[in-house]
Amino acid sequence: MKNTFDFKKAISGITCILLFSFCLTAQKPNYDISKDLLLVQLDCKTDIDDLHTAAGLATLLNHPDYKHLNYYAVAGSYGIQEGLYVPPNELMKMAFKNNWTDADKEWEASVARVAKIVVKTIKNGGDV
Repeated sequence: MKNTFDFKKAISGITCILLFSFCLTAQKPNYDISKDLLLVQLDCKTDIDDLHTAAGLATLLNHPDYKHLNYYAVAGSYGIQEGLYVPPNELMKMAFKNNWTDADKEWEASVARVAKIVVKTIKNGGDV
């Protein structure tokens, strides 16, 4: 029985291990709940999936781990796609209180609100 070192297999193995470790490191969360902003964009157009997202986020926000989460929600952030707009206003009020804006009805005012919040977050060292 011949015991030989296969250099190519060793390099391949080391490469796989390094790539795998980089993949795991790339998935490491770096959201800083103390200063970052979660900006939630909900188009609410053509289907109701965004309403489910809003309800799900509202549920998460009730968990103690997210008590200090800095977030802002935007309803009506759609582009030029066709289809009916699903008015989310009652849900948004229940889910986010005053921490949301209606870009469908107030586009310019919503952009101004979001810009103000984003600039403040960035000036305070946070990410969006």
